Amino acid sequence: MTFTFKKVILSLLIGIAMITLWRDTYYNGWDFNVFYHASVAWKNHLSPYSVGENGFVFKYPPWILPFFLPFSFFSERTAKGLWGVVQILSLISLFVDLKKQGIKQSTFFIQFIFFWFIFAFHALAGQIMLPLLALYYRAYSLKDRSLFQTTAFILLSSKIFLISALTVEKKNILNKKFFFLSIGIIALLTSVIYFSSHDNSIFSLIKSWIESAKSGGADLGTKIIYGRRNQGLPALFIRWLKPNNTQSFIDIGIFVFFWIIIGTFWEKKSKKFTKDIQMSGWLALATIIHPLAWVHSFVFVFPFCCFYFNQKKEQKNILPWIALICITLVSQSSLGTIGLTLEHLSIRSLGTLYLLFSFEMNGAPMATEKSPVLF
Repeated sequence: MTFTFKKVILSLLIGIAMITLWRDTYYNGWDFNVFYHASVAWKNHLSPYSVGENGFVFKYPPWILPFFLPFSFFSERTAKGLWGVVQILSLISLFVDLKKQGIKQSTFFIQFIFFWFIFAFHALAGQIMLPLLALYYRAYSLKDRSLFQTTAFILLSSKIFLISALTVEKKNILNKKFFFLSIGIIALLTSVIYFSSHDNSIFSLIKSWIESAKSGGADLGTKIIYGRRNQGLPALFIRWLKPNNTQSFIDIGIFVFFWIIIGTFWEKKSKKFTKDIQMSGWLALATIIHPLAWVHSFVFVFPFCCFYFNQKKEQKNILPWIALICITLVSQSSLGTIGLTLEHLSIRSLGTLYLLFSFEMNGAPMATEKSPVLF
């Protein structure tokens, strides 16, 4: 098989994968339906939090809604098709940015194969995680660090607990420029939503958002919210504790606990790693300590896995590959009862945790003058 023929086959496979992901979003995309109807409601001067039922309501902060406004000018079917295109462009953008950071093409595609079912589920749901990740990496390339930090803060605030990933910038983020930019942009966008949706006040808009964000637990129930599909570490502990209701703040407490414990570990461990690796590790860590870590959330673990398996040593060690399989392939669908049991143990988070713990021991690239550390 010649090199050119290999490239043709690879291109065809990539093309088929991209079309499949687009098709999955176009014909399904149930979460995008929520984004779309919320943006249409806003365009029609209604509260974006007034539409939806059975837990399927717009749960994002009001300053995120303008991101979806352009889609409201199209029919729902056309908007879904465009959202599918956004998913594909996001994946391509992520490939370009990770390649600039030293990820080999072969590593990216091998990891993409392992993560296929996660990407496919993400496309089926029509979720926002992949576009968020792509925009995060695009912003990371900005020369103005305050502008990157502000953009990253606004992007991650869409899934509010993901802000923990910005711990990577903790020494640089506490400055006036970041503060005024972030608060200013959020206040401006929230005010625009308020004045165009005719809510009684800014506070009522924020209250509607908080009630909407909490509605999933009330409508879907504990068995769904903290069931096997929630693969976060907080969900693992909550399944053991079995709280009587879904309004408990126990998941927030567990989130903070893991943020401090695992975050302190990763901060100390990653001091001598490159800035790119530190950031990818924090994105992975923020995923597994999130109170609602659904399968599609693990798209945020993808860059870290690319860095981990970009090293030759890791390709010869069987344990990291087992951890990767736990993150990407283990489920009730693939392993039946065994998979169900492992999902109840939040196996995806445990696999990610193993990779975070084992990274340094197996020869991670060290920081250089060209690749500074953050701490």
